[in-house]
Amino acid sequence: MNWAEQRAQILATIKSKKGVMQAIMTKAATEKRSTSDDEENQVKAIEDDLVRLEANLKRVDGFIADMATAATAATPVAGDSEEEAAASAEGEADPVKAAKRVTVTSNLGQGIGFAKAMRARVAAQLERKNGSNVSALDVAKARNEPEQVIRFLQKDAIVGRTDAPEMEALVQDDNLSNEFVELLRERTVFDKLTGFRSVPFNTKMVNQLTGGVASWVGEGLTKPTTNPTFGTVRIDEHKLAAISIFTDEFLRNSRPKADGVFLDDLLAACAELVDSTFLGAAAGTDVTPAGILNGVTGITATGQTGDAYRADLKALAVEFLTGNKSLTGAQLIMSEVMAYELADLVDALGNTMFRGMDAQIGSKAFKGINVVESEAADGKIIMIKPSEILLADDGRVDVSYSDQATIVNGATSINLWQQNMSAVRVERFISWAKRRTSAVSFIQYT
Repeated sequence: MNWAEQRAQILATIKSKKGVMQAIMTKAATEKRSTSDDEENQVKAIEDDLVRLEANLKRVDGFIADMATAATAATPVAGDSEEEAAASAEGEADPVKAAKRVTVTSNLGQGIGFAKAMRARVAAQLERKNGSNVSALDVAKARNEPEQVIRFLQKDAIVGRTDAPEMEALVQDDNLSNEFVELLRERTVFDKLTGFRSVPFNTKMVNQLTGGVASWVGEGLTKPTTNPTFGTVRIDEHKLAAISIFTDEFLRNSRPKADGVFLDDLLAACAELVDSTFLGAAAGTDVTPAGILNGVTGITATGQTGDAYRADLKALAVEFLTGNKSLTGAQLIMSEVMAYELADLVDALGNTMFRGMDAQIGSKAFKGINVVESEAADGKIIMIKPSEILLADDGRVDVSYSDQATIVNGATSINLWQQNMSAVRVERFISWAKRRTSAVSFIQYT
């Protein structure tokens, strides 16, 4: 693990611990009480961990800065870079020899290493089905895959062995899996939104059903009840599974372009399912989190002219303000087609009617409210306040394979064995729930 990777890992740990601490404090606040002894001990322990992590982060930042300074020097000195320091630790203290050490940098596109590793696993299973006793590591070596792919698969090959000499070198995080998750997050509307409340899986969170009421009280008169009413929201551990089907011939293919096709198909399948579920109106079940539109009655659009859009968006804001009291942190979700239509509307003088909508994708805004584009919005303009959405996500992705199953999709079924095909299943553990129904409002267009 290099310094940059270690820095990323420390930052991720800090974010996770802060999320746990925030959940504890939020629970106490919503229950209108101070933290219990157990909660206080948990918070103090987390605060101690954060102090240590911040100190480690500061040290790593210093090492990275030293490396940047050393890179501009004319003559490298042994120990001024991470590689030279490692060489000295291994007994190679000669500055000249240390300076000659070669570091190989990957030129793989993001996520391609993960795709290569997964295809090697599937290809190995196909070979074993035909009687060849080969591992994914054997397949990757035969294909001359890059070093990081080999190291990723070595972890599978030596799992359970504590005496393997390779174990020390494999103490690293799963960078290839992380790359896949990051790519997936770039493609989903769910991950483009910011400001969710992070919570652990399998927990109950208190939610406020009604607001408190305050009033002036005369001398000696009875004070009115001011407490709001509360309910609970449970965050279960849901598992999202997307399946992509490939021919056996394709999976055995070792040509580089096949890796990109494989990666794109897995990403597209996952992204489509995340977006359609998140922006849906279906109720939650034991296996599926509820869509954010569940229980929400939409505003019927009055038309699709400039004036109609303006009136409907105003009605949307008023409804949202009535339920949530503030637009701070709110975001809009709409399809790219809808965003383009709004950006294309002009008044009688040729001026853009909705300024901010004519910006580039990823930076569009309406009256200062960030706009996220997704075709899963499907004829709706949705206003959401992410801070009112509870999110549980461990960032983990599991990949498995089968060539024996029958895949059923509606009225269509595919027998993998009969048609020489294989299915690759990607699973992501993630769940969400609204703290209040009023966290979301939307306009429905036909």
